[in-house]
Amino acid sequence: MELKIGTRGSRLALIQTQQVVDAILQIAPNTNIETVIITTKGDRILNKSLDKIGDKGLFVAEIEEKLHTGEIDIAIHSMKDLPSIMDEGLDVLPILKREDPRDVLVTRHPIQKITDLANSPIIGTGSQRRQQQLLSMNPNIEIVPIRGNVETRIQKMLDQAMDGTVLAYAGINRLGLISNTKYRIIPFHVHQMIPAPAQGMIGCQLRKNDQNIRQLIERLVDPITKRQCDVERIFLKEVQGSCHLPMGAYLEILNEEEGRIYGLYGDQVGQKVARKEQNCRLDEAEAMMKTLAYNLVRKVKG
Repeated sequence: MELKIGTRGSRLALIQTQQVVDAILQIAPNTNIETVIITTKGDRILNKSLDKIGDKGLFVAEIEEKLHTGEIDIAIHSMKDLPSIMDEGLDVLPILKREDPRDVLVTRHPIQKITDLANSPIIGTGSQRRQQQLLSMNPNIEIVPIRGNVETRIQKMLDQAMDGTVLAYAGINRLGLISNTKYRIIPFHVHQMIPAPAQGMIGCQLRKNDQNIRQLIERLVDPITKRQCDVERIFLKEVQGSCHLPMGAYLEILNEEEGRIYGLYGDQVGQKVARKEQNCRLDEAEAMMKTLAYNLVRKVKG
């Protein structure tokens, strides 16, 4: 089989794509795979925060176009970058096992927890979700907008003498940046910082009518990751989530039958932010997450 895989050109995107290539070759060793690097709007505009240049999908539109035209056969994304509603004719599957979904504080200070920072620390982040949750922990935090890939944001934090920046653990780990003498990494518990829906997951986008490719990619789907993805993206769809709004969702698997759902939703100016978490049966998680999302939206919008 010949397979062209589309991806962004960042080091993280290429590492994730290589993980998928390796997994495909494990189950279909005779596949001839070509990687096609595609630059997106989100990659080109780095001097503005995401909510100032567009909506969710800033990192996927150009890639989706090449799927539609047949220039690529599948596309590899960070699942959290994908909007809740796919372009007509396209579908997405969460593949491989989910990486750690938590956010982390990356700081130049030798501290053990975020409360050890100075009373009014300067934290760099371009995420409304992270910003509002940071301020709920400490209203004296000064938020500085920061964009770029993982390495760029860490370097900006160091160069500009910020007290820290908040990133996804998954990206840092995949890049091999966990251990470094220049900074310390402090994970947030999901109780403190609810992740973005599907954070830590790799998504494979494909055309709905390519059944042979779909059958191949379905063999890479991890069932627990897929369950979490389905539940968390129901929240995204229900709140019509975008990078303009602080919102997060997470399904924690407690055991074979039980889980815990987390939801966060706020208005565009950050004046009203609501969050909730509750236990659920896993077979009821999708329905309960939808209800949780509905109630949070009602609470914020009044």
